[in-house]
Amino acid sequence: MKRTLAYSAIVLALSAIPALAAEHGEGGDLTLWKWVNFGILFVGLAFLAMKFGGPAFKARGEAIRKELDLARKVKNDSETKVAEIERKLGNLSTEIESFRKESRDMIARESEKISRETAQLLERAGGQAEQEITSLTNAARQAIKAEAARLALQLAEQKIAAGITPETHSSLVSTFTKDLDKVRS
Repeated sequence: MKRTLAYSAIVLALSAIPALAAEHGEGGDLTLWKWVNFGILFVGLAFLAMKFGGPAFKARGEAIRKELDLARKVKNDSETKVAEIERKLGNLSTEIESFRKESRDMIARESEKISRETAQLLERAGGQAEQEITSLTNAARQAIKAEAARLALQLAEQKIAAGITPETHSSLVSTFTKDLDKVRS
């Protein structure tokens, strides 16, 4: 930094010489001094450009190169991702068809399972209904037999009552009492 200030001061001093000469009225060729002044100014600017411009341009070029490399990397990554997405999209129809087939198979299996379970339930219900019918039939038969027995007893009682006369009745009672006496002795 100090060197830069020193060089700048020298350049300024040398460029001021023609201006001082013109002010003091010294004769001479101003055109020569203008060319000398231009040369000094040109050399000073060239020196400054080389001193500061070169590294600045180099640093900026390096920064641009790094940004370009980063941009290439991002572009390559993006292209890779796009290719992957396109590949997945290409497989999407196959995967959808696969899911549809699996769904159809699953529905068919579930339908078959439900049909089997329904058939088993109907078979069980039929068996239970058959057992119930058999049970009700047996109960009805027993009720009919009991009613028939009751009616037969009633009929027998009526026939017996109609067939017993007072003499038969006395004879039966006396036979019964004799039998009782035999049993007691």
